[in-house]
Amino acid sequence: MLLRKNWSVNQRKVILHLKAASLNIDSQWLYIPKHFITQYQVI
Repeated sequence: MLLRKNWSVNQRKVILHLKAASLNIDSQWLYIPKHFITQYQVI
């Protein structure tokens, strides 16, 4: 029982970590084009 409980908690942490990582990647990819667009606008 204890092992099963810990596993489910760890699974939740992994899922949250993956979600946070994918959100971080998405925001980076959204930021990069914006950065390039502002560079081109300045030029």
